[in-house]
Amino acid sequence: MIHYNPISKEQKELYTLSRFEVLEGLLSQQESFVTLADFLRHNLGVTTELLLGIKIFPYQEFILQNWFENNFNINVVSRGGAKSWMVALFALLYPIFYPNTRIVFASAVFRSARRIMEQMEQFLQMKGASMLRDCYPDGIRRATDQWQMKANGGIVIAVPLNNKIRGIRADILVVDEFLLVPENIYKDVLMPFLTAKNNIQEQLSIIEKEEELIRLGKLTEADKTILESNKKIIALTSASFDFEYCHTIYQDWLLKAADKKKAEGKRYFTAKLSYLSLPKELVEETIIQEAKSGGENTPYFQREYMANFVSGSDGFFSMKHMRECTIPDGDLPCVQLSGDPKAEYILAIDPSFSSGAKSDFFAMGVWMLDQEKRRITLVNSYAIAGGDLKNHIAYLYYILRSFNIVLVTADLLGGGGENFNFIEAVNQSQLFTISGLQLKFVEAQLNDCGEDYAGELRAFKRNYNPTTKTICYAQKFTNTWVRKANEYLQHQIQAKKVWFSSKVCNHSEEFEKVCKKKFPEGVRIYNSDGKEYTVVDFVEDQDYWIEETMNQIALIEPRKTASGSVTFDLAPAVKAIKGENRARRDNYTTTLMACWAAKFYFDYKEGSILNKFDGFKPFFIN
Repeated sequence: MIHYNPISKEQKELYTLSRFEVLEGLLSQQESFVTLADFLRHNLGVTTELLLGIKIFPYQEFILQNWFENNFNINVVSRGGAKSWMVALFALLYPIFYPNTRIVFASAVFRSARRIMEQMEQFLQMKGASMLRDCYPDGIRRATDQWQMKANGGIVIAVPLNNKIRGIRADILVVDEFLLVPENIYKDVLMPFLTAKNNIQEQLSIIEKEEELIRLGKLTEADKTILESNKKIIALTSASFDFEYCHTIYQDWLLKAADKKKAEGKRYFTAKLSYLSLPKELVEETIIQEAKSGGENTPYFQREYMANFVSGSDGFFSMKHMRECTIPDGDLPCVQLSGDPKAEYILAIDPSFSSGAKSDFFAMGVWMLDQEKRRITLVNSYAIAGGDLKNHIAYLYYILRSFNIVLVTADLLGGGGENFNFIEAVNQSQLFTISGLQLKFVEAQLNDCGEDYAGELRAFKRNYNPTTKTICYAQKFTNTWVRKANEYLQHQIQAKKVWFSSKVCNHSEEFEKVCKKKFPEGVRIYNSDGKEYTVVDFVEDQDYWIEETMNQIALIEPRKTASGSVTFDLAPAVKAIKGENRARRDNYTTTLMACWAAKFYFDYKEGSILNKFDGFKPFFIN
């Protein structure tokens, strides 16, 4: 589905060869330059093949042409639609025809903005791009929170979305992962990018000269140059939920693209491309068939591959409710690399020890406790598929050294079977042995919260000792507990007792602070590719895992088994998809455990249940 403002007859001629076919005789050097530039500007497929030595698909040329022509552009595209690839090509071509242009790439995840510039760099390094390289002699200047590249008198900049970028001005603003951009960030941070004009002096000069020609009778008012705005915004996204701001913007621009009166002189272009509209050469048929195996009408398939917005209120865990329980960007608490010394935290661990990239995640979640409001907030996450056991242990060591962890809840049987205990492996590791840090288990059974819940809390109180690190609790996944824990988590989300922190990359002050932090001495933390993290990449991944945790929770559905019990798992359509990029549920599991553990920890701290006496009460007989 593509909508854009109809173009005039004169503009349509620019897209054809007719105007060039009527040229006769010899052209002057200046005329040949102008004619060639005009031809290349309006035939971007030819231009791309000439400057890069690659051919692009017709739909890509059509989208590029509309980005050149329109002010407000939004593309909702299926997986595999090459959104970032196209906008990187656009950013190389546009400054060639429009010097002194300021292009800004902004994304909720800075890595996404950087990835576009990395793609630009890859284009310039291609064998057939020698002429294009001459247009960009300077490489990318990489800084912690901003990348830059000079572009024909202008500049291309990649930045994270936070208040620090308010002073930056742009002629073209490219917003990647637009579905992750909150309304306040779009209105207060992004739109001001486009307020300052870049060619004021040039426009004033044109106005003055034409006024003089009108005064002399050599020009009429009708012949004056129409000074159109060259400001643009290009929003790239996959489909989201219908209650999110991305959907609001898409619907608004869709109406304005179809109605000139509503457009108020501005030009709008919207494109919604499912995998069915993509060339077969771009579509991984095996991936599509795998995704379709669970059903084409599932919300997951509709969003990711059909590019359709879906309702976020459906499902056992409502994404709408979780969005309402997400700290707004710029507010605190945001993602944390080290905890507040005055705060208390719960750590939940769902281990997996398979070395394969297709395995479950080895997942951890750090939740900050608010005793007064009985509220928990996710501030730090970990999820690695495969990976080395020593790297998982190193991350646990980092968490224990960086946060005031008052309780560790772990599914000890989830990763290695009955004969494997992750905490025992941790205590026997060289890192923990040398440091003298040893974790111990609290002897209490708090799984089902039965009739003797108060008695179990007393047992917990007797054994629990943070000084000796007797803070670990082994969570057992019985059918009864799974049902109660999921119902409790659903209630806590609806009651706004389970919160998700804001993104640190969108909080300029906190972002600067965390970028200066270092990991504990002797600890190296590795990403999913097995490479050692830089602090900036680590911070970005932390922001990502907040979003990913909510996505995993939203995919969970209750189902009855043949025996009549209720299980909670990924939707069948989602679970049917296999491979390294398959959906997983392990961060959901850590959330489930953390929410339950927080319940009895809050009760333990309050003491009201502990003081309750259910036994024989002596009384005086007169």
